[in-house]
Amino acid sequence: MLQRGKSFLDLRIGTVPVDNLRRLEEALHLAGFLLTVFLVHEGTAQVIAAGHAGKEGEIDAVLQAAGWRTLEIPTEFRDRPEKVREQLLRRREQVVEENATQCRTLDNTRQEFKDRLIAAGHTLTLAAPLAELGEALRGRGALTLITGWVPARALSRLQQGLEQRMQHRFVLSVRDPLPQERDQVPSALQHPRFMRPFGALVRNYGVPRYGEFDPTWLFAITFVAMFGMMFGDIGHGAVIVAGGLVLWRRIKPFGSFTTAIGASSMLFGALYGSVFGYEEWLHPLWMSPLSDPNRMLTLALYWGIGFILLATALTVRNRLAEGRVLEALLDGKGLAGMLFYLGVLFGIYQKIAHGHYGLVETLASVLPLAAILAYKWHENKIPLGEKILVVLIEGFETVMAYVANTLSFLRVAAFSLNHVALAIAVFTLADMLGQTGHWITVVLGNVFILVMEGAIVAIQVLRLEYYEGFSRFFSGDGREFRPLVLKTARTD
Repeated sequence: MLQRGKSFLDLRIGTVPVDNLRRLEEALHLAGFLLTVFLVHEGTAQVIAAGHAGKEGEIDAVLQAAGWRTLEIPTEFRDRPEKVREQLLRRREQVVEENATQCRTLDNTRQEFKDRLIAAGHTLTLAAPLAELGEALRGRGALTLITGWVPARALSRLQQGLEQRMQHRFVLSVRDPLPQERDQVPSALQHPRFMRPFGALVRNYGVPRYGEFDPTWLFAITFVAMFGMMFGDIGHGAVIVAGGLVLWRRIKPFGSFTTAIGASSMLFGALYGSVFGYEEWLHPLWMSPLSDPNRMLTLALYWGIGFILLATALTVRNRLAEGRVLEALLDGKGLAGMLFYLGVLFGIYQKIAHGHYGLVETLASVLPLAAILAYKWHENKIPLGEKILVVLIEGFETVMAYVANTLSFLRVAAFSLNHVALAIAVFTLADMLGQTGHWITVVLGNVFILVMEGAIVAIQVLRLEYYEGFSRFFSGDGREFRPLVLKTARTD
């Protein structure tokens, strides 16, 4: 009856939250509709709304506002409820019986083909890694030829394994990669367990090419050192270490990473004499950052200069390893760029320390820059007018890159000063309150510094590593070596 169309009656079945029932009933009553509840379950009422047809738009808006959901009556329900129930029970019995029959058929088939299925599964399991070889695997008759890459350190183990399994019925031919194959050779990266989180952050930027310098160790040392410089506090560092140790199992493999940066923070906190922002509890082994900001900024510049020189030296090394000799020697990020950078630094030092800037200082920076411009001129095979413009722009970019990269390291000192300034702000607010409010402010302020500033410092250190370091010497477009693994199939 409910499924049958009505000429003058608008009949709806649906659900609505129990909390909205009263308001819905009042609103429908104003529209001349009746609301009947026939089931309430877990805060939801199933209801029938009935009224005069012709008010569909008005009723739809009311129902929608009340959280109405229409219940669709299955099309097979074409009789009285008790008869439909009997039909469903009979259908259920048929389905159960059919399911039992199919299960018995599956069991019989499984027993009949068990041995063949296990053998097929074993064959597929062994063949799966070989299928990945593609064209590297060829065979004819009883002979098989497999070509691939093997880490040099694993050659003796490979030889022993083949001899153990095949009793000299094989030929192993080994050669070094050809120069034209360098882009195809994967990089076999291997790090201790505690270095894996740093390796993961390096791979987040990219994988080193074959023969390229693997920056994982350098990244780990400089990242931990810069985090401590920028977030030096014994108390905050101890909390980070404790958190890393307590959550070691949950955050692994980043447990060693967290412990390392926390220990670095504690070390620099001892040098700064800071414990949860208090600088009067412990005499600094070196000095408080705010006691001499200019000195902190100067040391940050020295750190940045050393970092950039090291990154440029690695650029020269990587390009020489790839056979790009001219680029390694004459490019703005190569040896000529390093000499230009050193020449500029030498000139600045002479001017500041001795008040002198003469011919030697000028030549120390001009000659390397001229070599860079000449190399850019030689490399750009474009019309003369465009070549002049491009060379001038690239030369200017080289100069500005060294200046911007160097100044970027001032943030190392800026965040060490900021850490102390935030602590002073917290204590200033705390001193304005009573005893209870004082300690609540101190605790919450330290939590804020630990979470917010700690996260910001970590992001800033990562930015320095990526953009001031990796972007200079690290291509990041290599392939990571994945060994061929033969798995054994289960026999049960």
